[in-house]
Amino acid sequence: KEWHQEGSQVFVTVKSTKPIDDRNIRYLDRSDAFDDTKIESKSPDGLEVTMSASVKQQYFLFGTDNTGRDLLSRTLMAGRISLAIGLLAGIVAVVIGVIYGAAAG
Repeated sequence: KEWHQEGSQVFVTVKSTKPIDDRNIRYLDRSDAFDDTKIESKSPDGLEVTMSASVKQQYFLFGTDNTGRDLLSRTLMAGRISLAIGLLAGIVAVVIGVIYGAAAG
């Protein structure tokens, strides 16, 4: 597999020992990162295909980590979990306090 990018277009050359089916372009179509996928060229024997696709430009307010995950959504999810834990701890403290206070008179 070889690939290169020119502006917002990415070109992928795939080589195989068996003929490559044109329907393999679906793998790029199904990705959220690409638009407008098409076959640029195909060797006469069908063992080499060059495909192209437009790369969707996405902007991330907090950026991404080293694996490309959005940090804003991860931060919001962590905040939601922290709030849930804090509220649960507060409810448990109130329940224990009410039971202890009722027992004390």
